[in-house]
Amino acid sequence: DNLLELSHLPKSMIIVGGGVIGTEYACMMATLGVRVILTEARPSLLDFVDSEISEALQYRMRAMGVTLRLGERVDEIRISPDGLVQATLQSGKHLRADTLLYCIGRQGTTEKLGLENVGLIPDNRGRLKVNDDYQTEVPHIYAVGDVIGFPALASTSMEQGRRASCHMYGEPTTSLPEQIGGPRNWDYRFCWLRDATLVLLALLSAGYTDEAGAWRDWLLRAVAGSPAQLQILYGLAGERQLPEFELPWLPGYEGSRPVRVGNAAAEQFQLDVYGEVISALHAGRTAGLGGDGVAWQVQQAILAHLETVLGQPDSGLWEVRGPLRHFTHSRIMVWVAFDRAVKDVEMHGLDGDVETWRRLRDQVHAEVCEQGWNPAVGAFTQYYGGTGLDAAVLIMASVGFLPGDDPRVLGTIDAVCATLKRGCLVDRYETSEAVDGLPPGEGAFLATSFWLVTALALAGRVEQAQELFGQLAALANDVGLLAEEYDPVAGRMTGNFPQAFSHLALVDAATTLACATGSGAAPWGTPGRRG
Repeated sequence: DNLLELSHLPKSMIIVGGGVIGTEYACMMATLGVRVILTEARPSLLDFVDSEISEALQYRMRAMGVTLRLGERVDEIRISPDGLVQATLQSGKHLRADTLLYCIGRQGTTEKLGLENVGLIPDNRGRLKVNDDYQTEVPHIYAVGDVIGFPALASTSMEQGRRASCHMYGEPTTSLPEQIGGPRNWDYRFCWLRDATLVLLALLSAGYTDEAGAWRDWLLRAVAGSPAQLQILYGLAGERQLPEFELPWLPGYEGSRPVRVGNAAAEQFQLDVYGEVISALHAGRTAGLGGDGVAWQVQQAILAHLETVLGQPDSGLWEVRGPLRHFTHSRIMVWVAFDRAVKDVEMHGLDGDVETWRRLRDQVHAEVCEQGWNPAVGAFTQYYGGTGLDAAVLIMASVGFLPGDDPRVLGTIDAVCATLKRGCLVDRYETSEAVDGLPPGEGAFLATSFWLVTALALAGRVEQAQELFGQLAALANDVGLLAEEYDPVAGRMTGNFPQAFSHLALVDAATTLACATGSGAAPWGTPGRRG
């Protein structure tokens, strides 16, 4: 986090104020292993939201180890003889911690806290003076939000947003249904590494190198540690524990149940994410982003782990809850991982086991061409030995696996159009319980629809791609936003909203079309030209 900068990570922290910013910091610090006590004078957190949401949040925070003291006002703050901060509650209870964060916001006042006991004197408007690290004149006490003269939400959004999208994530909603009345309702209020890497590539393609650099740094922090513990998604503050549970007392959007909190996909094994991360690091390196030494170390560790697991079946890009399989898209992205590693050595002179990476790259390529291709279908199929199609394989030309006009790529495009395309929209795959463990039925997926635009452009069918792009772009709402899916029968968006994945696919398609028509520079390193 770049807003509250600590010289070291405290063992314990008292947070005074359970509003938006206090709740946010309680979650972040608990995730980092800090013992957090959150005090709030009101009887619940975030009293402006529905009580069910507040209760679910409190349950989640307690599961993270946060101690909640609700309905208890802090009456006095002192520094104890042993140097700890001591907060005395209205009930007479004493709380002690290494540090204290004051973020009570508009609802509170500094008048009755006895701040003079610790040497803090508010100004005539009750505001506290802080330095650039939001530390008060007392080393162990910090303050943010209204109490220092900046509204809490504005402070959070401007500071953290300016310092590179630390809170960019899939979508800000949960359980908006992929099919009205159906069970495909998921919590997307997290950051997927796949989406994060595509954000990095999109920023680079648009020339936002400062933002891309900061976002790359977030990515490196998120994947730090043992590659064997790499997750496909994280909480907004980097949380790893994201247990999924249902809220049966809620009716759901238009009767679509269940309503879910958390996402069990965090525990899935998805091979493609290794290729996505390494592709993004390669693109950042090619763009000249600084701090490359750390990035290369992380990349080599990921590659070493990938060598040990590359033969395993996985849950695939679509996070199916059915049997693990050798999904063709996952295998293509394994090829991407080793291909970009080889290019990093060849293009940037980095040291690495390039001969092994070359051998594995060629081995996986031959395997996909043999086992992913089904001559009877005339296309690359969803998984090895299968006959069903998957629009995810449309990315094979954009990542450089095969040329866009290769007969096998053209055959796959035609097969997808014949089987999965509904008007201007493209389904991800033919949903069935045998494939993904859920009853069939969902809206058409907007990201895959834009992937078809990219595939058509790279195949030389530029006019067809332009026409399709115009039709898809017209589906955006009045402020240009897209959901996860679109129901062509009902003529409405479905799934969580707005979705980063849909917009990133739109950016990819637009940059690829610009290159194909000569109306823009070739976007190296973008999702459409990841090589």
